[in-house]
Amino acid sequence: MHSDKPTNIILPVPANIKRPRWSVMLPTYNPDRHLFEALESVISQYPDSGNMQIEVVDDCSPDVDVEKLVKEFGNSRISFYRNPENLGHSFNFTECIRRAKGELIHLLHEDDLVKPGFYKKFEEIFDKYKTIGAAYCRQEYIDEDGGTMFFSDTDLPET
Repeated sequence: MHSDKPTNIILPVPANIKRPRWSVMLPTYNPDRHLFEALESVISQYPDSGNMQIEVVDDCSPDVDVEKLVKEFGNSRISFYRNPENLGHSFNFTECIRRAKGELIHLLHEDDLVKPGFYKKFEEIFDKYKTIGAAYCRQEYIDEDGGTMFFSDTDLPET
């Protein structure tokens, strides 16, 4: 590891910053068309732009102009950041968290989707259980055409 790589230190969001409820951070590296689908799945269910930070954080992709892709998506709510050098998978996730300003952070992979009601359900959980620090849900594995292949197992019955 280079000594000039970022550290794992993540500072708190400064008190004078207006914080949205959500920060949806999409770490990318040479993304394909699935990035558009991921972004659409977020925007379609959270129309209030003041309550959600959406940012694509690119890990210095050499083969794809990710900033151009984000601009082509055509939604001014989505911000873009490109790391000055390739940090690697883990440090790019750290950079996403470092850049997040929201009360709740969702790291959404560039080729994943969220189903309608996802953010509302998680807000309900975080509002009900105020001391939890994280939450997760089961996954639906889909094929290239969006067809369901299978679901991950549940850990607990639905609450």
